[in-house]
Amino acid sequence: SGWSSTSVSRPDAAVGATIHMGIKPGSSAVVAPGEEFVYPTVFIGATHGDVEDSTNELHRWVEAKLRPPVPGGLTPLIVHNSWWIGMDVDKAKVQAMADVAIEAGMEMIHVDAGWFRAVGDWRPNPEKFPGNALRELSDYVHAHGMRFGLWVGWVQGGDRTAVGDATEPALSVFNSTQNGWFPQIPQPATGNTKFGEKYHNPGPFTGATMCLGSVDAQEWAVARLRQVILDFDLDMLEHDQPIITHSGCDREGHHHVVNDTTDSSRAAAQGYYRVYDTVRNWSAVAHRPMFFEDCVNGGRVIDFGIVQ
Repeated sequence: SGWSSTSVSRPDAAVGATIHMGIKPGSSAVVAPGEEFVYPTVFIGATHGDVEDSTNELHRWVEAKLRPPVPGGLTPLIVHNSWWIGMDVDKAKVQAMADVAIEAGMEMIHVDAGWFRAVGDWRPNPEKFPGNALRELSDYVHAHGMRFGLWVGWVQGGDRTAVGDATEPALSVFNSTQNGWFPQIPQPATGNTKFGEKYHNPGPFTGATMCLGSVDAQEWAVARLRQVILDFDLDMLEHDQPIITHSGCDREGHHHVVNDTTDSSRAAAQGYYRVYDTVRNWSAVAHRPMFFEDCVNGGRVIDFGIVQ
């Protein structure tokens, strides 16, 4: 998650190894009276055999001891994912995917990036999915006994100055009620210059990463994800793109040391856990048990806290 460090040295392979684990050296944290500081969990496992044997043992341990129960008790599912057409996804293509998946006996349709209006505005693009098309596709998939999943890069804020209507605001650095959730430290930036030097400029599916150390940002994310899940009757939610700002966070009130990259990473990682714990627990009661997929530009987030 960007806030822990591991190093291994083998001065004498015949004797063993020295392993150093924990928070990266040189960082600091402020702990208020009565407050807990949660240290990164350290796991050390040993097994007989080669790398494949140890990997299989680790997978079994994660499934038995760490990961929440899987809906239906069976994984992995056979999924038809729209990313094979990239951002060009639309109603007709998802309908065709669904028909192929039904005929082939697949188990889930997964609509990847490209369905939304703009980065930060997680409502369907009306040109690609007019009217209530995305929900209608979800209903069609469910009627044929399959599950329906959706990509949402919900930590990414956009640059829209018209930030949606009052009931469904987009996440934007130009929204005065949301701007304080984004660090002001210059972030790596290319492309759209409206952000200036302060933010990672929005591309087709990535923008400015908000700091999830902010409780207000967490609460916005929980409310927005609940609405997305209900609007499209989701069985699976995929999160993609960074959860931690590239250069730390310089904002006060985000429950981390200002300008300490490691401590802001810790706060963001723990904020991310809280968002998903809250959404998962809510969904199990108010909607249905769900699958959650975590991805950062195609690479799995393998932090044990996210697995939990």
